[in-house]
Amino acid sequence: MAEILNFKYNYNTAISMCYDNYAKNCVSYGRLYTWSAAMDSAGVFSQNALGCGRNAECSASGNVRGVCPEGWHLPDSTEILALLKYMECEKDETLANAYDHCASRLKSTSGWNGGEGTDDYGFTALAAGIYISSLYEFDFQGYQTAFWSSSRLSGGAYKFSLLSENATEKDCVYIVISNMYQGNSVRCLKD
Repeated sequence: MAEILNFKYNYNTAISMCYDNYAKNCVSYGRLYTWSAAMDSAGVFSQNALGCGRNAECSASGNVRGVCPEGWHLPDSTEILALLKYMECEKDETLANAYDHCASRLKSTSGWNGGEGTDDYGFTALAAGIYISSLYEFDFQGYQTAFWSSSRLSGGAYKFSLLSENATEKDCVYIVISNMYQGNSVRCLKD
């Protein structure tokens, strides 16, 4: 998808939100989702990720539609790595899980506080920020964006992040394990 998903999803603890709980931010940046909301843990659209999230063991298999529209799915970590390989990103040997010379090619050409992108692939990543659940606060709008994957590892789920060069002094994409209660953006991949 060429834009961040902006679909309201609120079922128990599987929630989506606007940055700073301000509706205009959803219009500009899309919504931020907990991992259970991104996965559609309530089974509203599909049963293949029912119960995923909230540190529950689940057996999501195949393409996970999650909160994505019909005919689309939440990418898994192998699909994110395939994108980075296609872009010929280089693994940064000094930073764990970082890929050099990539982020700017996915970022939008405006809206970043330092380190605007070239948007070479029409991905148009906006600096939507994140929700940090452990601090109960929104942060990094203008400096960071992060996108959930459907892949899970003990204690968290994979996401990929783009940061402002002001924050890192590097043009990197980071693939990291995130707390599943954190609020991140969603980009869907066509089936």
